[in-house]
Amino acid sequence: MIFGTPITWFITEIFASVLFVICLIHAAKQEHGIIRLLELLAFILYSAIFENIGVFMDIYDYNVNRIMMIGKVPIEILMLEGVIFYVALRFAEKLNIPKWGIPFVVGLLASVQDMTIDPAAVFDLNLLNGVMSGQWNWTPRYDGTFFGIPFFNFSGWMYLMVFYVIALELGALLHKKIKKENFGYIYPFLAVIPALLMLVSISRFVLFLQPFFPMYTRGAEIGMLVFNYLLGLFILLRYQKLDKPFDLKKDGLIFFIPAVLHLFDIVIAFALKIEIAYIPVVVVSVIHLAYLLLVYRKAKSLPKPTIQKQAVGG
Repeated sequence: MIFGTPITWFITEIFASVLFVICLIHAAKQEHGIIRLLELLAFILYSAIFENIGVFMDIYDYNVNRIMMIGKVPIEILMLEGVIFYVALRFAEKLNIPKWGIPFVVGLLASVQDMTIDPAAVFDLNLLNGVMSGQWNWTPRYDGTFFGIPFFNFSGWMYLMVFYVIALELGALLHKKIKKENFGYIYPFLAVIPALLMLVSISRFVLFLQPFFPMYTRGAEIGMLVFNYLLGLFILLRYQKLDKPFDLKKDGLIFFIPAVLHLFDIVIAFALKIEIAYIPVVVVSVIHLAYLLLVYRKAKSLPKPTIQKQAVGG
């Protein structure tokens, strides 16, 4: 134990903090860096409200033996979600996905990333106050889960991203129209409100297919997850348009972060002998990273853009 926190949980807090700071630095160096930075910070606020609602509704709970908390949620969780949101959004933009399709691509990539995070973290069990607890704990709903994780969790991860990115894109569009610099510093936070409203009003349908099925109906959850993933995958494969090679100095983070996150989950799962996590952390990591490598290699084969020199005339 370190400061009352299990060692692996403490390591995860440090790990998440480092990745989050790296993303903050990267965001600040982008075009419109202040706005990119504020988008990431506003997402943390949005995610904190969403996660605390989940705890309040008794869908899951986070063990409070952490150093950093916002309400009932560890800051570590929010930072990891923010990191995944940031690199998935930058990646979708680099693929030149149409604006309307970006939210679903970001949601898909983020949800796939979570497929290795959850099994490794939920079963990182420690005896605390006489009770065995993972980094977070699901309220049991049914048997036959995805390696111990309810299926609706992955649709939930997808639409956590989808709704915020939709609101963010609308805010950016409005910013272009009104052409007020100060609005660019406000709309990332204003986007939190419609994103939360969409979560409250639409999430039960896209997660559980309500009102046609009761919540936590396993078959409906699986059906909606398959539909959600197929939708995101169709948009990703149909509309991605690589037009130039990636610049690893500028774009390397969008490959580095997913790889490091998957590697961390694999190390945790095998170091702690979390057998239920072996298959998802290996198989999902291989599929996700193989896709990223394929995209990188495909872009690498493209010709570098040439800079046209303007003719000097008298």
